[in-house]
Amino acid sequence: MREFFVGDFALATKRDVREMQNAIDFLAQKGMVEYFPRQNFVRVKEKAIQIYRSQQKKTDYDNLKIHSVVDTATNATLNFAKRQMTIRGVENFNVSDSLNCTIFPDSATIVLLQNRDLKFNGRISAGNFEITGKDFTLKYDSFFINMKQIDSIGFFVTEKNRQGQTVRKRIDNSMQGADSARAATAGLDRVRSSGGTLYISRPNNKSGRLKTADYPRLDATNGGVIYFDRKEILNGTYDRSIFFMVPPFKLDSLNDADPAAINFEGTFVSNGMFPNFKEKLHTMPDKSLGFDHYVPGNGYQLFKGEGNFKGNIHLDKRGIRTNGKIDYLAAHVRSDDFLFYPDSVIGKGQRAYMLKEQFGNVIFPQASFPNYNMVWKPRKDELRLNTTTSDFNFYDSTAQLRGNLVVSKKGVSGDGTLKTRGTELFSKEMNFVSDQF
Repeated sequence: MREFFVGDFALATKRDVREMQNAIDFLAQKGMVEYFPRQNFVRVKEKAIQIYRSQQKKTDYDNLKIHSVVDTATNATLNFAKRQMTIRGVENFNVSDSLNCTIFPDSATIVLLQNRDLKFNGRISAGNFEITGKDFTLKYDSFFINMKQIDSIGFFVTEKNRQGQTVRKRIDNSMQGADSARAATAGLDRVRSSGGTLYISRPNNKSGRLKTADYPRLDATNGGVIYFDRKEILNGTYDRSIFFMVPPFKLDSLNDADPAAINFEGTFVSNGMFPNFKEKLHTMPDKSLGFDHYVPGNGYQLFKGEGNFKGNIHLDKRGIRTNGKIDYLAAHVRSDDFLFYPDSVIGKGQRAYMLKEQFGNVIFPQASFPNYNMVWKPRKDELRLNTTTSDFNFYDSTAQLRGNLVVSKKGVSGDGTLKTRGTELFSKEMNFVSDQF
């Protein structure tokens, strides 16, 4: 019923006519109805129908509230020429409570455009993602945010604390905007400044009354780069020459708290530590972004030099670690836990050996190393092995060394105590060649 006389409506609802007239007059002041007092006639406006249907969850409705709180400056400035309003004192606001999308403007300032569009710089919290950048525009009718420059994307997962409560935990890595230099290093095409689009929900679901599991959605048109230089990752050992390059990607279900939902195909770049390789970066058990990578059959060249590695590569908060075998000149070193630094590798193990082989003008001796600690510094041409619980054996076990050994392109040197054929000697400088020392 869109039109009626107040008297008829009062009779039908068994209400007092004067009480009904006061109610109708209030609705008219709010723009809900047209009221004609002389005829005591009412015509219901579309606005009232819309509000009623919204309250009944039968149609979509706006759920946007922006509060401006300032001490001294003006709350807002209206520019008639540009047809926009600058609003200050906006610490944050929800695009929609139920859609879990909140905007935190830089300098607490936003610009209101026509048709309720908004421009701002700052941070967007959307589900379990946090996007920071500049030149963002909320297109309200279409219900998405156009992000011209994404500076970083942070990730969150949920977990249980000691009290059994579900809490959000930030993953230690974040994605940064891609640039052409990083893309070229990773073997990708030239990229523009990183940007993208955040689809908050369907345009007909601004209220969030419909549960859409695939929203919010992120479309990163230029990809991004993930660094491992935070202090939480091996105490900040790695700089930004080591990174994971992600090509353009799309993610949906940003509200999904499952850590497995956060994963990216891309290219790992280690500044020559290994060759660049493709892998899927995903959430590790320690809540960092990392991977487990199986090295193909021929192995990887290490530090762009003579070293070669065969085995598996693992990355998490504990750093870049491998299990397998490192071959350097005539030395072959096995370990379940090599730790890679930008300029060196450390490890310990129960089996390493050296073959009698010639490299350049140097013939290396045969030797075996049952237990060892290792520090390899490729740029200094120095692979150092130290004895632990067992001596090192040389020349088919006719000589045993307890101490330190250095393998380099110049040959093999060492220091410590050497036993051979009933003789024991100590020296701070020994040299081992193919069949003598």
